[in-house]
Amino acid sequence: PQQRMKGRMATIDELMVLPHWRRKGVGRALLERAIERARALAVKRLLLTAEPAHQDAVAFITKLGFADTQARVLRLEASLKRS
Repeated sequence: PQQRMKGRMATIDELMVLPHWRRKGVGRALLERAIERARALAVKRLLLTAEPAHQDAVAFITKLGFADTQARVLRLEASLKRS
């Protein structure tokens, strides 16, 4: 749940398709299934993170209706690991 939106928000952190499976509908099928699931869960916003350097991936994702927000996602990992 996300308070500001007064509803659920979902994120797809990574979507990868092996090179020999690309351009065969696999990525589209995965995203369409994720969108269907988000609708079933009454998600108000679905985010998908993509590296701006992967222009082909960004073009593919926007072609499926996702808007490029130019947002950056920052993360903290190393200092969260226990010694």
